[in-house]
Amino acid sequence: MSAVRLLLLFLLCSHFVSLCHGACSEVDSDTEAVAGKGFKLGCISCKMRPEVEASATVNWYFKAKGEAEFAHVSI
Repeated sequence: MSAVRLLLLFLLCSHFVSLCHGACSEVDSDTEAVAGKGFKLGCISCKMRPEVEASATVNWYFKAKGEAEFAHVSI
């Protein structure tokens, strides 16, 4: 395959590749976060597409009454 054909093939295929986009997630109103237990996050962007599986990473911080700083909670 010549370099020109390879370049044209690359340009054609690059039109079908999409960029990554950030997404929001929300916790259902009847769900509470409890240390050591899981809960389901609903992805706002995917609510119309239940066949889409996703994973998320969450960092939790806690600030006790009277404290000035937030502390990272390791779960």
